Amino acid sequence: QEYSLTVSEWIREERLRTARHLLMTTDTSIKSISEHLGYSNQAIFAKVFRQRFGFTPRDARHSASRVDVTQEDDL
Repeated sequence: QEYSLTVSEWIREERLRTARHLLMTTDTSIKSISEHLGYSNQAIFAKVFRQRFGFTPRDARHSASRVDVTQEDDL
């Protein structure tokens, strides 16, 4: 069986999905979420998050009521 993601890509994807979920469903700070998920640099976290989802972690936090967090994104 062939997979479309490498192990490191899969781990990154899961970390980012977890971050999105936490941003949209908790009041935990963006800094705490990024650190909890292994990003020591919040700017890098924000850049990677934006590249993946098309919006910043702050935008995710502010638009939580308008975005369906159960939506699965295509890779």
